[in-house]
Amino acid sequence: MGKLLKVVPYTIGSFKQILLECSQARPAILDRKLHTKYFGEYFAHLGTRTIVVEGDYIDRDFLEDYAAYYVRCFHRYGHRCSRLHFFNQRFTDGQVRRIISKGIRSRILPRFQEAYLGFIVVKDLPQTIVGKTCLRTYDLDGGRRHFPITRPYLANLFGIPLEVKTLAFQEQDTVAAACATSALWSVFQGTGILFQHHIPSPVEITNTATEHWVSDTRVFPNHGLSPEQMAYAIKAVGLEPL
Repeated sequence: MGKLLKVVPYTIGSFKQILLECSQARPAILDRKLHTKYFGEYFAHLGTRTIVVEGDYIDRDFLEDYAAYYVRCFHRYGHRCSRLHFFNQRFTDGQVRRIISKGIRSRILPRFQEAYLGFIVVKDLPQTIVGKTCLRTYDLDGGRRHFPITRPYLANLFGIPLEVKTLAFQEQDTVAAACATSALWSVFQGTGILFQHHIPSPVEITNTATEHWVSDTRVFPNHGLSPEQMAYAIKAVGLEPL
């Protein structure tokens, strides 16, 4: 599997290093991101102990964004991503490779699946590198927390089925998917399952929202949607905006 698979013991330092290796971000950019501090606290709460890096990963949502904008840029951006899988138990490189090679015959496969905390897609970009993110939610904490719209997400790691129950989110991209677009994308992740409608990619949401909107600026890079544009995007999937 070579560079397609890498197993690393989790620390916040190793996590940052992987983000740098899997993207075009510079350390200064990463240090300014609030995401890094947030993930550090989140993974500490979840008891994260192992990161499995899946290289050369194709993410549909980013591929749509890439085809709509990044492929036309003078700078060379990669269309392949990396996907980081997180576990709350310690697994070695040898153990993970044996699980993958043996599949359902592996004795530690149930422990591997039970320890799964979810994944983060890392985009090969210089700034907005956090793509589709599906991580196990916080504990309910005696009723203080409530997650009314989570759903199962399935991940296939070289033939090994993994599952996490959550609601996907991603970092807003000021080129293809600014704040409102990214928020709608997360909303549609839930309503798409609830009401059985198509779940559009971020660039599809932006295109739909601005399709009938006359503007004196270009659509991409996109700097946000008006409430009326958001309503267009909502109606396009068959829902009614309020």
